[in-house]
Amino acid sequence: RRSTLTLSPHSEALSRLPRGGCHSVRSVMRPYEAFFELLQAFPPCDGAIELRAVAPGRATRGFFNPRDTRTLTAWLSRRGRYLHAFFGVAFRDGRGGTKRHLTALPALWVDIDTLPIGRPPAEPQPSAIVASGRGEHWYWILSSPLRVDTPSGQAAAESLLKGLAQRFVGDPSATDVSHLLRVPGTLNPKYAPPVMVEVRRLESQRRYHPADLFAYAAPLGPPRQTRVVDRSVGSPLPPPHGALVTMLAECGFLRWAARAPAEVPEPL
Repeated sequence: RRSTLTLSPHSEALSRLPRGGCHSVRSVMRPYEAFFELLQAFPPCDGAIELRAVAPGRATRGFFNPRDTRTLTAWLSRRGRYLHAFFGVAFRDGRGGTKRHLTALPALWVDIDTLPIGRPPAEPQPSAIVASGRGEHWYWILSSPLRVDTPSGQAAAESLLKGLAQRFVGDPSATDVSHLLRVPGTLNPKYAPPVMVEVRRLESQRRYHPADLFAYAAPLGPPRQTRVVDRSVGSPLPPPHGALVTMLAECGFLRWAARAPAEVPEPL
């Protein structure tokens, strides 16, 4: 009895890829499996992941449970005609993809357009590396997600993203916390022939506590001078000054804690 093998919607483009490369049988038969493994390595988050498929003059998006691999596969496969496929690392509330719809951030990233010559800094080692074309996306998986549903939480996350981008010579325009990155298992058509986006390394056990990464955070700028009112006596308290201002200006963790005290997991 003859059996019929149905490849993914990318099979026609895959047939034009150079032979003898690192495109494995798994990337053809189960093109999104490595993407799902990356998602499952993320800590549990409130909300859903956003997928967005883009072609000239049109785009479509959807919001999904990252554990629902069957629905994710169906959605990505039906949109094989679209030229670009992206996902938001920061989870959304399911109503939109802008900053006001963000909920939690399970990982940090750097978008490296052109790999630098020479050896990059040894630390912190990324948890995952995705080949996106001629560059790479590096991910640092967090042990617990960062809350990014407030302006202060988003500012803290972006200070980390900007600091890592500076350290590893990444694209500074890819440090917005709502940024989208390419979906592994899809094609990057900016090149001829198109290049498969692939997970080259995934160490799901390499996780970082957010506080451990604040040493690499970019400065947020001097803290805003505000006057605090002690309502028990009705007299205004002076803004921070002297050594306290210096500490807040130079310590990313203290800046975050000062701006978002409700989000600090333990009392200072």
